[in-house]
Amino acid sequence: MSLVLPPIGSPTKSKPDFKKINDVLNGRYTKNMYDRHEAILEKLTKAYAEGLYISDLRDVSNVMQIALEKIGDGAKSLVAPLAKLLDVCRPPYLIDASSTQTSKECASHLTELLAVIAEASRLESVPIVEVVTSIMLVIYSGQILIAPTRKVTSSSILQDVLSNREKTLDVVDKVGRSLQTNTDPKAQHAVLRLIRLWSYKHLIRDSLAQEYFICPLLDILINPDDRPGAPLVTEVLWNILESEQRESAARILGTTWNKDSVNRFVEIGLADVIAVALVGTELRSVGNSMNLPLLTSCGDDFDFKRLVLHLAATSTEHSENLKVFLDHGLLQFIVAYLDCNIRLANRVWSDGQLHVIQLEFVRLLTKLMPTVCNEFVTIGGAEPLLELLQVSINDLLQQTGIRRSDHVYRGDLVVPLLRCLLSLGQSCPAHRVALGNNRALDVVFPLIITSSMPTNVWTSAFLLLSTLGRGCKENKRIFGQLNGIKFAIPFLRYDSADPIEKEAVQLAAVECIWTMVCRCPPNEGLFFDQEGIFFMLDLVESSSKIVQKHCLGCLLDLLENPKARLHMLEWRGSVRNRNTATLLIELWNAEEVELGALPGGPGGVLLNEASPLKGTSQKYVTDAAAGSIAELSSNIRAKIYCIFCKLGFETVAERLSADECVKLTLISKYLDFKIGEVWEEISQELEREGIRPVPPDFYCLTTAKSVTKDKSQAVRNKQEELIREKIEHEHELLQREFRLITERNNATRP
Repeated sequence: MSLVLPPIGSPTKSKPDFKKINDVLNGRYTKNMYDRHEAILEKLTKAYAEGLYISDLRDVSNVMQIALEKIGDGAKSLVAPLAKLLDVCRPPYLIDASSTQTSKECASHLTELLAVIAEASRLESVPIVEVVTSIMLVIYSGQILIAPTRKVTSSSILQDVLSNREKTLDVVDKVGRSLQTNTDPKAQHAVLRLIRLWSYKHLIRDSLAQEYFICPLLDILINPDDRPGAPLVTEVLWNILESEQRESAARILGTTWNKDSVNRFVEIGLADVIAVALVGTELRSVGNSMNLPLLTSCGDDFDFKRLVLHLAATSTEHSENLKVFLDHGLLQFIVAYLDCNIRLANRVWSDGQLHVIQLEFVRLLTKLMPTVCNEFVTIGGAEPLLELLQVSINDLLQQTGIRRSDHVYRGDLVVPLLRCLLSLGQSCPAHRVALGNNRALDVVFPLIITSSMPTNVWTSAFLLLSTLGRGCKENKRIFGQLNGIKFAIPFLRYDSADPIEKEAVQLAAVECIWTMVCRCPPNEGLFFDQEGIFFMLDLVESSSKIVQKHCLGCLLDLLENPKARLHMLEWRGSVRNRNTATLLIELWNAEEVELGALPGGPGGVLLNEASPLKGTSQKYVTDAAAGSIAELSSNIRAKIYCIFCKLGFETVAERLSADECVKLTLISKYLDFKIGEVWEEISQELEREGIRPVPPDFYCLTTAKSVTKDKSQAVRNKQEELIREKIEHEHELLQREFRLITERNNATRP
């Protein structure tokens, strides 16, 4: 043995002969002499008792790898000496100051060690698992070298180790699977401490969203005999659910709509545990019956509460889980938290913690509202929701964040509460009526009459008002009585340096006006008196296409009132003093350019008689509807045609130039041409399917095609006639001017 390792205590400091060590461990006649192998491990342990050079890590790792393989083959006697050798492999390591090793070379040695000890973590040996995790904790904390050199530092080595993504993931994978093989609480807690460290490192955290990581964590969490492990699991799960792989983690938790996935929450009863943990920890009667601890305002309890809330938000996406939570009184618990007095939790959380939890509950309620709206209204949830919104709006209007002992600042709850009410209002007309009866409009109205307000508040407020007015005459009447139209109209001219922000506010304002004004004669009268039509057309003239489309839809509904027609005909734009008809024709032309429609001939004469409306870049919605019909929702030509129908083609023609009248002739036949497109698509579909129509149907198809062609020819003839009249008129004006010049010249001659 002295040939392999120098005798202990000898003056020589020579490096162990690892070649001879490997020969003994793998030799033909010595590979099963486990007593010699034990002696080698013990002497290696003594040889490196005073410190291990990082350059020796690879050789030592190879020896430990061989020992692990022999343990796997049944050599259990090597477990104890291997644990001792692992113990002397703890960092920090030595490095020769004169060494020429680079950071990458040192990282390579360290990576070999990590791979081996990760394999060792799967052994059912508590001492080995504890040593392995403690080594990794020090390494991943960045304490690698005792005395770094100028070229090599601990941080540079760790960075190079983590940059080897494949090897790092292999280490994480092996340690994660050790949670399944080691059921001893001490071993599990040691691994959990390492996983907690990993969960804070972005380069490793995303790889923790694996089933072999999360499922054992859940088992530890729901095990009542393992209370010390719960805080570690809570922290790790929280970090995983905040990583970029949160969707993968949620899928493993069984909270997706994928019918093929296994819902672990229901399988192992975890939904009941989380529901009780969410509700019962603050209700003494439930808490005592379930042996749950009563929470305090300490940081660990607060993090636990947030984690349970996050799990509830993801798990309730599954209908079976949601039923479990509702059976445990989730809605009643949320309503209790919405109470401005917070009678339920005022002895548990600090003001700041309470505010965060309230915010999470409002978001959870918004997510659940489409499903639980009826139950929520039945238990009287709308009243405390509106009361909390009233308090939050008052705080926001006062713009004060001063917290007193009897008050919690809730100004930033306004937008989440508005969205929650919006979700409730969208669920059912009866709920919109109920919200109106509970003075929801009076509560929200101060937000739109305040000149300085965050844009997301304005947008959410307008969308809620729009929802409350949809199909509810009483809410429209209340909006008119509150002078809402007067305060909403100026938002049509809202401006901002951020185009997205500007567009959002304008769209929300138009949507509010559309639902609150249209088909309500008193509000329509107020809108016309406030020159709302002029504001709306000004917005059409200067806004983006999305806003233009929305405005044209609103104007089309307003034209059901005859007074709107007069206002639209009187409007004059800021560009060339153009009128409404000119503006609409320019929008039509811009739409044709975008769709790639075939340009007109001389003077704008129609050339594509077969398909007068179709463009080369036109995109159709691929569904059961015909493409020509589905296309109506993607551009504004149909709205422009309908508005011209309301205004009267002959009336507007008197206000247009000859070139504009040429285009108006085409627009006037939009519906006929669209019907022709439908017939053409029917014919093409039958041909693709190999279906031959019966003679009467074939005659209908042929007639429809010929009618479209005849009408296209008629439009072209009309356009050519208009162009001729224009040329003749221009020629006549030119001749008249020429005669005047001639007469003037003759009069000046002597």
